[in-house]
Amino acid sequence: RRPSSPPDPQTTAIVESFNWPHGVKTLHQWSVHVGIMGNWIHSWQPNAQDENKIAIFLEDDLEVSPHFARWFLAAHLRFLSDPSVSCFSAMRAQLRASDPRGEGDMENTMKETTTVFKYKLLGTWSFSPKATAWREFRAWFERMQENKAFVPLVEGIMPSLWYQQFQQEGRESSMWEMWLIRFMEERKEFCVYPWAPGRKTLVANWKEPGLHYQGEAKKDHELLADWDGRLIAWPQVIPVLDWDGQEMKSLMAAQPHPPSRSHAVSSFSQPPPLPPPFSSSAAASIILR
Repeated sequence: RRPSSPPDPQTTAIVESFNWPHGVKTLHQWSVHVGIMGNWIHSWQPNAQDENKIAIFLEDDLEVSPHFARWFLAAHLRFLSDPSVSCFSAMRAQLRASDPRGEGDMENTMKETTTVFKYKLLGTWSFSPKATAWREFRAWFERMQENKAFVPLVEGIMPSLWYQQFQQEGRESSMWEMWLIRFMEERKEFCVYPWAPGRKTLVANWKEPGLHYQGEAKKDHELLADWDGRLIAWPQVIPVLDWDGQEMKSLMAAQPHPPSRSHAVSSFSQPPPLPPPFSSSAAASIILR
């Protein structure tokens, strides 16, 4: 949508006619152009009464496994009381934010036994923040935006180099996540990811031609078709990865005690239970961008 143009009528018609049998469908159209930055940061505005709500951001070039929501519900519950976790993503993380040893994709150094990990770099493909952390980030963002001299960089990582390049091209507003990367780094917070076996993923990106990709569209990884209960059989020690993908041993030795096993996972074949605050009345919002 161009800044001076109204919402695309064809897109509006598709959304309005789309059948969503899993709950309430709401079409939100901005009255003014807010750009990529506004679409991300202001699409979900939780308040203090929304702590039992879960939001998952899905863009139109993503495809999800039938099991993606099961993992998100279990992960939000498992890390509910972990102050070091501010968000989740079900993508198969590959970008090594800092690569001084030339190790390439995260796949190249991930241990075979890994099923879940915390990583300093957030994932925007199926991004799902904790309500409190998102509310605090949005307040921080509004404050920091008032300081025109502030630039949300983190030294030594690839996303900062991209952001600086975007600044030179006048496109920095298309990289909203740099603000959250800086916010999480200041607070020493992490994003939690699953690591499915067989190079499978719970959320695939088709990498369609557009702002970030060129050429023929192709899925980054194949979707997980058959549920694997190991994804929510949480290990006692969760790997904590630095910008370079290497384990931060000092943090791994001092992790909050997880919920009891009966709450963390019910079985390898059944979805996890949802004790308070994620009761059966808890709201899970899928935000399609």
